[in-house]
Amino acid sequence: MTRSSGPLATLDHYLRVAFGDLKAPEVALAADLAAENVHHALQADLAEVGAVEVMTETETADKACAYRVSGPTDRYVDVEVSTVLPYAVVLSPDVPGRALYLTDAVDEWTGQVLAVVRRHGLFMLSGEMCRAPSPVVWPLSGDRMTYFEVLFRDEHGVP
Repeated sequence: MTRSSGPLATLDHYLRVAFGDLKAPEVALAADLAAENVHHALQADLAEVGAVEVMTETETADKACAYRVSGPTDRYVDVEVSTVLPYAVVLSPDVPGRALYLTDAVDEWTGQVLAVVRRHGLFMLSGEMCRAPSPVVWPLSGDRMTYFEVLFRDEHGVP
């Protein structure tokens, strides 16, 4: 297995703790917790900055709780939170099929959303980190999954 360094090494450690054998990861608990929408407190706090729609798709075994938060002037961001590790992504639509990963505020409203997520003790992952290959292997293909696919969802590609 390739050893990573820096922040990815820390993330890899937590992946091993959460999922066990990274060549045959056990993700059932993460999917079960996503189906239960375990981040109720975060959902309630996000509702203070905009309307919140639960986006978790239980039929696809998402590994995160996903929320679409609507802001001013028809804007929205998607907040996805791992159910087993304290990591999140805040995605702002960019072009079809791609999103901006927000780790810093781009305006007052996104700053409020990021502040809520951080108050809950969550670390925002950047697009660069999410798109990097993780040490977790797809059981059927043997290919390495990206960090986004491991922590949040593995259908519809990486935004």
